[in-house]
Amino acid sequence: MTSADKSMAPKHPERRLAAVLAADVVAYSRLMGADEEGTLESLKAHRSELINPKIIEHKGRIVKTTGDGILIEFPSVVDALRCATEVQLGMIERNVDVPREKRIEFRAGINVGDIILDEGDIYGDGVNIAARLENLAEPGTVYISGAVFDQVRNKLPLRYDFLGERHVKNISEAVRVYRVHPSSTSRAPLLLLRRGGWLVAAALLIGIGVTSVTYWLQRTSPIESAAVLPIPSPGGLLSEQPSIAVLPFANMSSDGALEYFVDGITEDLTTWLSQNPELRVISRTSAFAYKGKSPDIRQVGRELGARYILEGSVRKDSDRVRITAQLIEAASGHHVWAQRYDEEGNDVAALQDAVTHKIVSSVGSMHGQIRAADYRNAWSKDATKLEEYDYFLRIHGLIMRGPKDDLEQARQVAFEGLKRFPDSAIIKIKLAWTYLNDVRRGFSDDPQRDLERAFALGSEGMAGKDIPRLGQMHGHWLMALAYIYCKQDYSRALDEREITLAMAPIDAIVYVDLSQTLTFAGRPMEALNSIHKAIELDPGYPPWFHTYLAEAYYAAGKSREAVDELAKINQPAFRDLVYGAASHASLGQLEEARLAVAGLQDWNSRVSLAKIRYVFPYRSDVDRQRVLDDLRKASLPQG
Repeated sequence: MTSADKSMAPKHPERRLAAVLAADVVAYSRLMGADEEGTLESLKAHRSELINPKIIEHKGRIVKTTGDGILIEFPSVVDALRCATEVQLGMIERNVDVPREKRIEFRAGINVGDIILDEGDIYGDGVNIAARLENLAEPGTVYISGAVFDQVRNKLPLRYDFLGERHVKNISEAVRVYRVHPSSTSRAPLLLLRRGGWLVAAALLIGIGVTSVTYWLQRTSPIESAAVLPIPSPGGLLSEQPSIAVLPFANMSSDGALEYFVDGITEDLTTWLSQNPELRVISRTSAFAYKGKSPDIRQVGRELGARYILEGSVRKDSDRVRITAQLIEAASGHHVWAQRYDEEGNDVAALQDAVTHKIVSSVGSMHGQIRAADYRNAWSKDATKLEEYDYFLRIHGLIMRGPKDDLEQARQVAFEGLKRFPDSAIIKIKLAWTYLNDVRRGFSDDPQRDLERAFALGSEGMAGKDIPRLGQMHGHWLMALAYIYCKQDYSRALDEREITLAMAPIDAIVYVDLSQTLTFAGRPMEALNSIHKAIELDPGYPPWFHTYLAEAYYAAGKSREAVDELAKINQPAFRDLVYGAASHASLGQLEEARLAVAGLQDWNSRVSLAKIRYVFPYRSDVDRQRVLDDLRKASLPQG
């Protein structure tokens, strides 16, 4: 071949295997809108003093930077993850004295795979997945793909939470996603103590969140490597699970500076909704392609593959901001929900957080508008056309109602579902819930038998292969309670609680129900904190949250507060009556205590001290005996 022939030959792109790190600044639009010069100055300092030196230290190459983002290539995936976690730790320390609304926080995604090089830039699925992981990540965290996890799991002393499989744009197969806890290295707390004393250590704990802190305090000594939590098996979405796209909210004011705030709300809504294991959330990048446009919602739904569209607007009038939001079913254009929020104040960050949490709670929580719409859809279908997810919705909805008849109906629906989907992990898990709640709600005539059934079914469901992440979350939720009620294994129960909350960090119902693990483990004040966090997440919480508050108050020796919480419940159920009887008796109010016992006997004529002991699996014999003694004072029969 001549030189001319060679020059005419097609050039093959250069390919190589590399670790790719994509990162950006959280809420960059809001920060710039509040203080453009200050934000740019701070960002420049972070890059020159922390980020760039760490990249050089770990042999990375900056491919490109944008205003708020950076793309880096590493020859080693271990180096990439070390760089990311050390930067996040450094940012926590640098943010200690910075007001919350001015803090610069990064989120990062790391993937390892084949990349294409072209004039210094890089392309390909290896890059795309890293960018999608960055979009999913929470402030101050690092998300990694399954490919990265498989290589680093036994090489770095970090803790990883498996978050299930996510379907990301332009990638044909679902991607396993893991959250990395930067604080998990055993040297991190000691390093920060040496650098800045207890103040910096406290900031570290606040920055990494309650889940990480609790686990670290319980399970790790300062000189040991942090353990790896039990990792759920990979799992994706059930075929019928809902998808949602958050379109850029519209700025209805003439104030151009408000644009940053408006974009910040859209970004936060996308981030928070993506934490729900029941939802597939379309990426921010895809949704922002519609910014400034007035598209046909049906067309948007088809183009993005979204069942629901969340859109809204922001209007500023003096010191008041009016935010409207509406949820639309894309296929029909039907408005499922709409709400207006009028907020006042100068704390932009607090205002943004408050509105975001209200919208997320209304739309994406376990009793939110999407779940309600899908629940109605599941019951409107012909029985011959039910999908696995429809059975889940029917069973779960019946379980959440409470009465014995609904639990029995839920069990029948589960049996029917298993005839059509005999290998369904999530249906087995929800069937286990019916037996466990029969005991928890005082319906069971044979608590020991039903607890054994619950544990066996739950274990069988969790042993399945390719469990969808929704099933995993409900399974770990179940097992957190089952290990206490069935096995009195409090350590394992608390581990299961940590995994569940990592998979459902914004679901108030999960926080409240799992407060029982803390109450029965002898930590009622932590249980109260967990419930109050749930109330912050969902200000419109259901009345039965007061039951759990009463339970924790009673366990903490605060019977007066328990009685006050129970007084807020109009239609007391089994546990309300139990704690009412015990709390009144402990206060010497025997007439009120006996009235509560009479209500218990109306609820279940065979209720007795012998059977009710299963409802109180306290770790402490003293706590268990105290409630039995109080119920005995209230004249509950021995049985």
